[in-house]
Amino acid sequence: MRVQDYIVDTARKAAEMAFLYAEKVPADKLDWNPLDTGQSVIRMCRELAVTPIWAIMGLGGNIEGWSEDQAAAMHQEMADWATVAQCKAEFEKNFPKWEAVARAMPDEKLPQKKWLEVTKREHTYLELLDYVQWNSTYHLGQIAYIQTLYGDKETYF
Repeated sequence: MRVQDYIVDTARKAAEMAFLYAEKVPADKLDWNPLDTGQSVIRMCRELAVTPIWAIMGLGGNIEGWSEDQAAAMHQEMADWATVAQCKAEFEKNFPKWEAVARAMPDEKLPQKKWLEVTKREHTYLELLDYVQWNSTYHLGQIAYIQTLYGDKETYF
């Protein structure tokens, strides 16, 4: 198995777990911000939905039909996603686009570096490939923590 295939598989599993936990959050808690400063579960789900697109952009890939106008429209559209199911459906549309880019990444490119202005540092392409998994796992932890704050102590597998 190539590392690119492993990364795709673990990214899908991490996102599935994040959405599984988010689906367990009651509708009246989806917009709740812990201490009025954290992110709400629905906001994290919106972010997860577009993470594959951001990952393609981070890798320097082109997205057919993508423009600055489309980026602004995406942010507006994201605000309209009110349910976990809507966010998950968007993720499912976006993931195959990233998957194709990830699986096509040549092995020799993985150690090469790319500067990202958003993080103000260089990343290897291997690091950049892991972004979808990393962000999904990061938000899974946040969602699970929010659940404990309102009393849900279940573990979902």
